[in-house]
Amino acid sequence: MRLDVMPEEITHGRVAPTLVALTAPLIAQNLVHVNQVVDTFWLGRIDEPAVAAVGLNFPVLAVLFGVVTVGIAGTHILVAQRVGADDEEGARQIAINGTVLSGGLAVAVAVVVVASAGTVVGVLGAGPDVAPLAAAYLGIVRVFFPFAAASDTIERGFVDGATPARRCTSTS
Repeated sequence: MRLDVMPEEITHGRVAPTLVALTAPLIAQNLVHVNQVVDTFWLGRIDEPAVAAVGLNFPVLAVLFGVVTVGIAGTHILVAQRVGADDEEGARQIAINGTVLSGGLAVAVAVVVVASAGTVVGVLGAGPDVAPLAAAYLGIVRVFFPFAAASDTIERGFVDGATPARRCTSTS
């Protein structure tokens, strides 16, 4: 399956293959973000403290993503500006730099949170049966968090780089 789509194919090509090519990366990314639902489903079969540990970490993950949104939003804005100025090379460079920035921020924030995981889950009110599980969950999230942040940044770069109005004009 071909995942690159030329601007002309968006307005004049076959609809089904174009939709698959444009949505496949977004669907894959959204599947990555449903991890907490999947975790809760499977852990619910084990015991309540395991489910509580996952639920307790939801606000921590929201804060983590809030911090890396700096790189994501900045990339989104700067790529759109470069594309609007017909500077495709500049847009590519900003997308690459933004992805590296978001990944770096994610690593830094994840290291800090995991290093203080016991304190973080304690502040959130974890009991003695939930705290070690919540801290362990944060340790696992730490491994994948930089990839999620980079994925969001790349998505914003693709959205801005692929949809400028001047390229998607219709002749109808």
